[in-house]
Order: sequence, then structure tokens, then C-alpha cells
Amino acid sequence: MPPNFQRQVSSIDDTHTKPPRTVNERGEQNLQHYLEKMGLPLGLLTTISEEVYTAIDSRIWVVENSYAMGKRDSHKMKLSANFERISKEDGVSRWSELAQCVDFHSKMAARCWMPTRFWLVNKPDDPSIPQKFGLCWGDPNELTSELSIAKQVFSNISLDQTTNPLASQIKRIEKYLSSEAPKLSAKGKFVAVVVCTQGVPTDEGGNRGSAVVKELYKSLISLAKLPVKIVFRLCTDNDQVVDFFNTLDAKLDCDVLDDFWGEAMEVYLHNPWLTYGIGLHRLREAGLATELMDELDEKALNMSQIHQFCLEFFVGGSLDIDLCNPLDDFEAFVQDLEQILRREKPQFNPVKNKLSHWIDVVKLKSMYGRGASS
Repeated sequence: MPPNFQRQVSSIDDTHTKPPRTVNERGEQNLQHYLEKMGLPLGLLTTISEEVYTAIDSRIWVVENSYAMGKRDSHKMKLSANFERISKEDGVSRWSELAQCVDFHSKMAARCWMPTRFWLVNKPDDPSIPQKFGLCWGDPNELTSELSIAKQVFSNISLDQTTNPLASQIKRIEKYLSSEAPKLSAKGKFVAVVVCTQGVPTDEGGNRGSAVVKELYKSLISLAKLPVKIVFRLCTDNDQVVDFFNTLDAKLDCDVLDDFWGEAMEVYLHNPWLTYGIGLHRLREAGLATELMDELDEKALNMSQIHQFCLEFFVGGSLDIDLCNPLDDFEAFVQDLEQILRREKPQFNPVKNKLSHWIDVVKLKSMYGRGASS
């Protein structure tokens, strides 16, 4: 660890300092670079920038670092150039899957200037490894060092603690954000809270059971009353755990995410006309997705919602792109959409394991064409 490690880490507990305006402007410009890099349509830039990016005050990533995260039943991505193929490496630890995810979002946060705190659920046994550390929380000249710290934490931490006291950590975050809530609300801002976990909670003594789950539920209900957006990034294929968090999704208006392949299948089961590209997944993990994007894995969008999704996704603020309302003229909508798709680069489709257009127009017509209800 660098010699000024502890000094840098402790600074994230200070009151949030507004970064220089030039940094924010640069971050917004770099957001376009990331959207392009992930293969997302440029029309989405206006949507994300105006509706989400400027409204996020900061992010808190709650990261489970228990023994259970060492279980080798997860998957990592192997990405080819330009994301034209994404293969799956099986049998890696849940922590390795999460570390890959965090590495991407740490770099994105630094490039796009998104103040981000990482809170480990368990205090590490090694005193040189902090429980809390952050990015973009002060001097932009410290970013390189902050990124190095984050990388070292995820590389060097020991997963030897059997506890996963999620409720306790959520309560601490709620207490911190409660004092910030009036200022956030006055500015029309929110904090994205991304909870990364294998999903089975304990209390601080390591006990499990219905009482522990109930306490977690209560803590999340309280947190959800604040100006926050809650995202669960699950590192498990356990159906019972996934079902529990999907139940929370309906009650808390949060977003529950599996890994890329699992989430792509969830979206396909509800909206098979859409290619769930890696860029969409990364936006949702980052807390940068719109409300409609968060609903893709929950229900089949109706025709009005599909039109709105396509406007957000392909048009944004552009006055040069026409997209007819399908409720007025479905065939004209399809023709406009086909013209838009000809300009967009095909995306790797993890369900079909090949490159596909963002929208499968044939599937869309079969589901919503003549005789279909909206």
C-alpha cells in the first residue's frame, strides 16, 4: 500500500465537497466516450445526461466481503475487441466476478467524474485495508492514487469472515444519508446505492433466519424513503435468494441484477424483441439507467412503452431522427425503426450467442403487429 494510503482513505468520511465545474463538464463529455465504447446509441447520451447523470449526487457501493463470496460458482466475462463476442469463464469465485464489475465501474467513475464510495460490509482483519474508500471525492489529481487503492483492496482482501450483516451496514448508510436528504431533495438530486451481495444475510453475530431477513427488509424500507436509487447486484444463482430480492424489487421500486447472462435471459423472457447488450447491463449496474430500462426484466413492455424506450434509446434530443408513434401507425413506426437500426452497430446477443440488431423487428411485429393489443 502507498505510504499516504490511510490519509487518502479517511478523506471520504468528510463532508461532500462539490468538485470544480470544469471537472463536471469534462465528465459529461467523457460519458459520451463510454456510451460509444459500450456500443450504445448516441441518442442515449441526451437521455442519460439530462435525466440521470446530472441528477446523481454520488454513489455508494455496499460490497459484501464474507467467506461466502469466495465460493467458486460464478462467471467472468472474456471480451473481444469492440465487444463483438463475450464469452463466459465458469468456475470463478463470486468475488472475482464482482471485482471485474467493480474494476469497470471504478474506471468509469474516474473518467466521468462520478463521486463514489465503497463500503465493505465487514471490517477487514488486515488494518491496512480500509472498510471505506472512495473515488472522485476531492482533488482530481488524486484519481490515479484512488484507483490504485481500490484495485489493491479488491486484489488483496481475505474473505475469511462468516458474517454478512447487511442490515447493520444499510442502517449506517441510512443514518449518513438522512442528514444529507434535505439538501439532496432541494437540489433535485439522489444517491445511487448499489448493494453487491450473494444475498444470504446474517446479523453481526453470524446468525441467520427469518428475524435477520426481516431486519434487512426494514432497513431497506427506511433507506428507500430517502432520495436514493437502490440497485442490487447479485452474485449468486440461488433461485430462493433471487426470488427474495425480486420480491423486494416490487416493494421498494429498486433494480435487481444478476450477472450479464442471467440478466439477459430475464429480459428475453419478458421482452424477446430486444438484444440485451453489455452496455445496457453496465448502465443498470452503474445506477444510470432510466425507469423503463429498469423494468425490462420485470414485465413485457406495452407498445406505448416500447415507443418511449426507443425514443430514449435512439432519438434522445435529436431533431434529425423520425420515429412515428406505433399507436398512430404501426407500419410507419416499423419503417422508421428499421432505418434507425441500419445506422446502429450490431450487438453481441448473449441469449443467441451471436451479433444481433438492438431490436428484432420481425419478433416485434409478431408480438405487437396487426391484431395485437397495446
